[in-house]
Amino acid sequence: MISSSTGNRIDLVDQNDRVMALTIDGGVTLWTQSDLLHRLLTSPVLYNGNLVVGDSEGYLHWINVEDGRFVAQQKVDSSGFQTEPVAADGKLLIQAKDGNRCTLLHVNVSVVHFENGSWTGAVFLFLTTTRI
Repeated sequence: MISSSTGNRIDLVDQNDRVMALTIDGGVTLWTQSDLLHRLLTSPVLYNGNLVVGDSEGYLHWINVEDGRFVAQQKVDSSGFQTEPVAADGKLLIQAKDGNRCTLLHVNVSVVHFENGSWTGAVFLFLTTTRI
């Protein structure tokens, strides 16, 4: 599933749910994020300088576009996601499996790191959910 191409690269999720960045010219792998294997990921979307993917468990994952490391992860909906997120007008929109449309009105990710088996830092989300 291909999301976007920015400059000389393309961002995608492969059949095993590895998120990857490849060069357009030659297909050289710049980085691979393999910590979400078999989570049934959506295609990635570029949002506020990070890649965002949803998964079948209802999490959104923010991934650094330069090195593939996680910036943040947040459970947003219990039914999970199977459609690609859409970035528009400064918002991130994604539809959940149960029909809820989740709109992230503002995302402020501040220093979140995975160290010694646990996450430290915070993610602040302003979220609205509407049933369609």
